[in-house]
Amino acid sequence: MRYQWKLLLLMLTVSILPLLMMRSVGLNMVRKMGDNFAGRSCKLLTENAERQLKSLVDDYTALIWRGRELYEAALMYQAAAAEQCLSEPPPASAPIFFTEDFETGKGPPPGDAEPSLIHLRWEQDRPSEALTISYGHQAFKPAPGQNREAALPQARRLAAMLPNYQRIYRLMQERRLFWQHIALAGGLFSTYPAAGRLAADLDPRELPWYQGALEQSKEIWTAPYVDPATHQIVLAVSTPIKTQSGTILGVTALVIPANSLLENERLLQNIPPGTHSFMTYLAQRPDTGQKGLAVLSSSGNTPQAKPTLIPLMSRWLTSDDADQWQALLNDCTIGVSRIRRLSYEGRDCMWAYGPLSNRSHLVLISPYEEILKPAHLSDQYVKAQIDRVVTITGIVILILVGIVFFLSLTFARTVTKPIRTLEKGALLLAEGDFNARVAIHSNDEFGRMGQVFNQVGPQLQEHYRMRHALSLAMEVQQNLLPKTLPVIAGLDIAGASVYCDETGGDYYDFLTRDDQPKSLAVVVGDVSGHGLPSALLMAAARALLRQRYALEGTLSQVITDVNRMFSKDVADSGRFLTLFFCEIRPGSRSIAWVNAGHDPALLYDAPTDRFEELAGKSLPLGVNAAGFYPESSRSLDNGRLLAIGTDGIWETRNPAGEMFGKERFRALIRTHAHFPADAILQAIIAAVDEFRGPQSTEDDITLIVVKACW
Repeated sequence: MRYQWKLLLLMLTVSILPLLMMRSVGLNMVRKMGDNFAGRSCKLLTENAERQLKSLVDDYTALIWRGRELYEAALMYQAAAAEQCLSEPPPASAPIFFTEDFETGKGPPPGDAEPSLIHLRWEQDRPSEALTISYGHQAFKPAPGQNREAALPQARRLAAMLPNYQRIYRLMQERRLFWQHIALAGGLFSTYPAAGRLAADLDPRELPWYQGALEQSKEIWTAPYVDPATHQIVLAVSTPIKTQSGTILGVTALVIPANSLLENERLLQNIPPGTHSFMTYLAQRPDTGQKGLAVLSSSGNTPQAKPTLIPLMSRWLTSDDADQWQALLNDCTIGVSRIRRLSYEGRDCMWAYGPLSNRSHLVLISPYEEILKPAHLSDQYVKAQIDRVVTITGIVILILVGIVFFLSLTFARTVTKPIRTLEKGALLLAEGDFNARVAIHSNDEFGRMGQVFNQVGPQLQEHYRMRHALSLAMEVQQNLLPKTLPVIAGLDIAGASVYCDETGGDYYDFLTRDDQPKSLAVVVGDVSGHGLPSALLMAAARALLRQRYALEGTLSQVITDVNRMFSKDVADSGRFLTLFFCEIRPGSRSIAWVNAGHDPALLYDAPTDRFEELAGKSLPLGVNAAGFYPESSRSLDNGRLLAIGTDGIWETRNPAGEMFGKERFRALIRTHAHFPADAILQAIIAAVDEFRGPQSTEDDITLIVVKACW
């Protein structure tokens, strides 16, 4: 039977028979269908809202946690620059401004200072005031009880920090960097941008970022606190300033406004209408003594609403659902992201939440009545349309019989002709003719389908070229990795890299020198990020390292020279390379290494069941072109096992969000220490794959295992 007659029978059956039946039973059935549709719509809208809010919270919190690495890298650079300034003679002449100069009119000349729309000073019951700041200077404040003359020697040394302050501030501008501070052990305080409005008795050594870094003697993130200059709520990341001998000279910090965590464009654009967003802080309530969520910043219930900062500890999130509320607090305590159903301000709401930083959490609250509003409107519309259809059915059925016959025959011809044209073009395309085109000249779906079809060929051709190029890049990168393992008497060696994309930023290599044929250099590197850009930087770093290592010089000189050259390639790109470079010397049964910001390698002694970390204090390559990379060494006794890996191993997460961790890594080394190096490597990679489960790999994995068998 031809298509025209099939279409005629179909249209008669579909249009006329249902209309005849609707007179008797259709009304009741369609109403039930509308009710079922409304119920399913409510369910789908709820599930979609859960997925949207959960995805938004997970993506945004992951973005914030990844942003922490940039703050921490900038802080490490700032601390290294401060230690260098304090160890060198002060500049011959440099203008020194104290914070009080900005209030007495003795500060920088007009034009060097201006009111800031970011640094707004908040006063209770008063409008906010824009602080006058200078990006061309830093401001100093002596310790309480210390005069300016006594503070000048150290202030002149810190005056050399200005270019470093400015570079970090410029690079971190998109991250809403607020202040850059240095507080010395003697109480001298340096701040950038330069500003005033600090209390005379303010002692920076009593601030949370100073106390925390001093107590932990390492880099820390503070809890939210009130900024002394602006009275805004801020967070800070700080670290001690240490000499090479370990003496603490003071503490340096980067300060970030709390409300900036809710000003991200991605969050504001994707937040569903009617949803409230909050930045909260897990703390003890002063009124009840129980754990609660203090509101630090919030945005309105529309995507266009800007975040509003709340006075510290003045507003708390609450709910009447005691059990669910306690479960939510437990999740926040352990840093778990989740969706829960709780009441908020008397309304049934969906809560989505996830950790941002130390005890800080992003909370999105969306009322169910707003989520289900489209379903309720659709239900009302469907019911209105049902009544209307019942009324006009009698009129339409008489007209429809006459026009169905004419339309079916006419419409069939308009359908079959473009379908046959598309069929011929599809056959040519399937045979590999990317230049195949169809000519369908109509202003309907078939015309648009023809336009889309004509675009498919060039796109497929371009995708084929890109795929081929990416495959070639992967092949080239694989060829850059060692094809065979070195054979050194007394050493059992294994190494491998597993990339999360076709190409990656991890790198490992084995190098030897003509003047030291029995020594073996082992390299493991990790370029920030992954994919093709990281692979290109990895190839550049590999070439620099191989070229420089072939020349004379100590390990320290080799890595220092490579860093200077590599920094030129990544200047202003924000990318860097962590590197662990060691040289195993069988003649002396020893190992020397340089650690450039990489996770420490592990040295395991099976007889004593002891692990030793081969660490270092140097920055990653590409962060500071003038950086220095000291060399360390120790003996390598028989039976010792050396494991060098990248963070893709211990930062792998299972479906529950738990990290693989270094303890599991150590346990695998301890359990398999008596096996050959290759068996140990394969066991670790298999354990990571099993831990990850069905999830895709999020980061590159590289591991080298060396056993000393003298």
